[in-house]
Amino acid sequence: MSSGVGLPNLLRTDVMDRPVNQRLETDILYPVSSNQQVAKFVFDRKGILDSNSCLNIAATLPLLEPDAGGAFTDSGSSLPSSTGAMALVKRCFLEIGGRRVATLDEVGQYATWKRLHFSNEYREGVLQVKQGGSDVFTGSASSAYPPVQDGTIGRRSNETIQTAAANATATPKHQRLTASANTTPSWCLPLSSLIPMLKGFQIPLFAIAQEVCLVVEFNSGKVGDSWVATQGWGANAGDGRSSIVLPQLYIMADYLYYPDEMENIADAITNQGGYDLLYDEIQTQNAFQSAAGATATGFNITNQLALGGKKVKSIVCQRTDVATQLSNIGNYYSVALASTDKYNYTIDSKPFYSVDLGNAALQFSETCRIDDAPLRVPQVRYSKKGGTGAINGFTRRTFNGYNQTSEWGSQNWRGIRLSNAAGEGLRMSNLPVLHNNFGDMTGGEEIANYNNRYFITCQRMINISNGLVNMIE
Repeated sequence: MSSGVGLPNLLRTDVMDRPVNQRLETDILYPVSSNQQVAKFVFDRKGILDSNSCLNIAATLPLLEPDAGGAFTDSGSSLPSSTGAMALVKRCFLEIGGRRVATLDEVGQYATWKRLHFSNEYREGVLQVKQGGSDVFTGSASSAYPPVQDGTIGRRSNETIQTAAANATATPKHQRLTASANTTPSWCLPLSSLIPMLKGFQIPLFAIAQEVCLVVEFNSGKVGDSWVATQGWGANAGDGRSSIVLPQLYIMADYLYYPDEMENIADAITNQGGYDLLYDEIQTQNAFQSAAGATATGFNITNQLALGGKKVKSIVCQRTDVATQLSNIGNYYSVALASTDKYNYTIDSKPFYSVDLGNAALQFSETCRIDDAPLRVPQVRYSKKGGTGAINGFTRRTFNGYNQTSEWGSQNWRGIRLSNAAGEGLRMSNLPVLHNNFGDMTGGEEIANYNNRYFITCQRMINISNGLVNMIE
């Protein structure tokens, strides 16, 4: 057991409880090694690293050949609209003294889930500027003649143009990937989004004798993973690979200094048992759902999650079709079924819900409890209850050449909250957690292979003392 105490206010991301003298320095930190697969950054031993520090990243895309053939040219392709530049990163982990203390797998997928919590105003005014993407959904009826009557939910349209041109939009030019490092846009990714541990913790670099480094592993560069093609380029898009612009890869590191308090922090770390840090880590597990396990009458799938001994705060489940990429979203979605789809979790041999959850509204409500914040997603993006494939509440106005109705039920993330009112996770036994998912397949879905991806928020603790970081749990 540790003899440390809880973190002081200066090392948390909370609002200060009293005025404190503060000095801020910003340095450009280049990687000590980098290539198209991975980059490693080593932080200087000075100050307190602010979790709002950002990774600057840019990517180029070679010229592509149109589906109809012809000369290679700029395809106007862009980042996945629901994910933005986070799709360029596959995995990220923080190391202290050569030991990983925090890891985030499937960075783009997890960022897509977290992005659903933000308001349209924040997405439009901050996220789309810093990270790209285009996921602001509003009332989007077109003034084109004849008018499109199928639905009114979609991306913003130009209501003042009384022609068919009002019926189509595309990713803004300043957000499209180009073949030149001089013209392609660059993006800004907060370290707290790459490493969720940093959402509540500022690293006291000046008091840690060990090497503190951030390792970033990049995505494949394939279409659907790192970028999405516009209509007319899909057939040949598989030949293209995006590339990270290494000269533009760096961290804008903010180092905080508190002249009146730094000595007290150093003394507590060196002589008084140090500080205990309780933080959240996101663990990722995958389970393959074979089409062979379903029939025309239904399916009944049980997946096991190995969480023995861990303190779990929440579990989020994402379901993707193994063989399907969505036009503007790529591989960053969680597909809903139009048929009756129920689920439950079995923890310590007891069902978490007394009655299996089958109501889409209740599933949505339970998922919103995880972060104590509602998902800001239209009903037609979350559920397929009501409507059909062609007429489902989305406008048929196109985006990047694709009909927006294809995004019907594309963000059906579902999960449960296990933490109590104080935010403390539930301690798991050695028995696996069972996720029971079943349905009747009466909604007309094709029987397909699915991948169920689980993001599990676990509580961990480290102690910082005598310049060393020790893992407690």
